[in-house]
Amino acid sequence: MDKLKAYGTEFVYLPEKLQKEIVKVANDRYNEIAAEDPFFAEVLKSQRDFVSSYRAYKAFCQPNPDLMTYEE
Repeated sequence: MDKLKAYGTEFVYLPEKLQKEIVKVANDRYNEIAAEDPFFAEVLKSQRDFVSSYRAYKAFCQPNPDLMTYEE
């Protein structure tokens, strides 16, 4: 990130409402494809199961980065 910033890259964050809409549209499309393609459906389910279990693990194991910032 430091190299990108030094290069002059401008970091832009999409508004949360737009991010949620993008995810909704993508998931709707993934569901359409999964309905027609059993292999895609199997991979999609596996990915979604992983994300669910990872979120639970991450929430438990990863400290809040803001609390880990050392300042004197």
